[in-house]
Amino acid sequence: MPFQQIPLLKPYYNIDSTSLTANCELVQDGYIDEFGAFHKRAGYKLFCDLGTNRDVTGVHWSEIEKKLVAVSNGQTFLVNDKFGAFTDITGDSLNLDARVNFVEKRYGGVNYLFMVANSAPVFTNYTTNTQILSTTSTPPLTGTGSPPSNCTHLIQFYSYLIGNQKGDMAWKFSYPGNPFQWDAADSYDITSQENVEGIYKGSSSFLVCSKSTLDIWGNSRSFTDPFLSPVKAEYAQIGLASPYASVVIDGNKMIFLDKARRLVVLQGASYVDMGLPINKEIQNLSVVDDAIAFNIAIDGKQFLVLNFPQEKKTFLYDYVSKSFYKWSNYNEETATRSLFRANCYAYCSTWNKHIIGDIDNGKLYSLDNDHYSDDSNTINAEIITGHINYGSDAVLKKPRSVCARIKRGVGKEANMYDSPRILVRHRDNGGTWSNFKEVDLGKVGDTEFKVNLYTQASSYYTRQYHIKMPDPAPFVLSGMWEEF
Repeated sequence: MPFQQIPLLKPYYNIDSTSLTANCELVQDGYIDEFGAFHKRAGYKLFCDLGTNRDVTGVHWSEIEKKLVAVSNGQTFLVNDKFGAFTDITGDSLNLDARVNFVEKRYGGVNYLFMVANSAPVFTNYTTNTQILSTTSTPPLTGTGSPPSNCTHLIQFYSYLIGNQKGDMAWKFSYPGNPFQWDAADSYDITSQENVEGIYKGSSSFLVCSKSTLDIWGNSRSFTDPFLSPVKAEYAQIGLASPYASVVIDGNKMIFLDKARRLVVLQGASYVDMGLPINKEIQNLSVVDDAIAFNIAIDGKQFLVLNFPQEKKTFLYDYVSKSFYKWSNYNEETATRSLFRANCYAYCSTWNKHIIGDIDNGKLYSLDNDHYSDDSNTINAEIITGHINYGSDAVLKKPRSVCARIKRGVGKEANMYDSPRILVRHRDNGGTWSNFKEVDLGKVGDTEFKVNLYTQASSYYTRQYHIKMPDPAPFVLSGMWEEF
């Protein structure tokens, strides 16, 4: 008998779900790979507990020092090895609950890490306790001026440190090659005469952004007037919705949430709305000015993470498939979802560890596709298909059975001899969902791909399938077919 493959194309959230036929309505806590297979996302386990019981506001991996720096509760911690041993190197504290921006700069043969969190720059050489950059620090501040005192964004561009002053239209820069010298005359104003919300570095230029404009600046190669903006205010229609909802990729592409709540990418003079599948969801949120964006790269996949803390929602963008997904922290007791617990991310190359900092408990976790729970908590991965109709709502379909190709025979995370299971249900013609049905995925060694989801099925004009994977085990759904 003929089989029809059920389409599992990337989800599209910008339209009413009744319009979806081949595209999925939902991909939750997972992703669809290049061959159209649905994967449960990576889980995580505890790496170390910093003991602050507060949000981890930043993590930074030093390729030179081979060490990880984490900030929580305004304290700075140096993680020394792959086992999570750490030292509190806090001398001068950073501001609480403000995201930390890191810049690593070598000077005088010493490697320094500069940090800002709506503050003056605080620095360490990875051995001494942190110090506020001042005339009494070691090394001391020199020059006729001072660095920004309420700096939220700091970058290194060529040999300069450049930072904004929160609540001011000016941005300042250090003496070339010397991060400890700041002169009074070394500053510029943003073109729009608005407060600078953020500064972001590309490979050959940097952006100075306000809530309504973006200035692109480059190196003028003049010592007395080192920066120029050849396209000042060209992007006056854009602006930032949140100063922390921005990332730079490939050295010259800036992705950010603009003032119209669109996810856009800026590359040179090219400006593209990349958020068409998800903009509706974002624009329907009540609060977006606290949005946070950062990249995660793991197992050959690179994702943009977009967190909305007050809304308790997380969206993921898959750079490879150009798809959007929803990730979350699942509470099994209340059967509710909230914000994905990653507040920041760093890849520690020497240790080959992907480290995330938690949103509120002071813990660092190791993210890994070999972890099938979130530190022993359930990852409830879900996929909902579109309203499949094989090209026509007018033709009545009567499948004899429904089967799927699924990775099997691997057991559960804590008990490999216990069979994991999935939950399956369906609805016809946009009606009421059926009850969930448990489908056993087999014990260890039972690796046959084919799984029968239904051995008999009713007639329909359109049908949706909904599959959940709540057990701590890997889940790969490579395809689904109906037999006629």
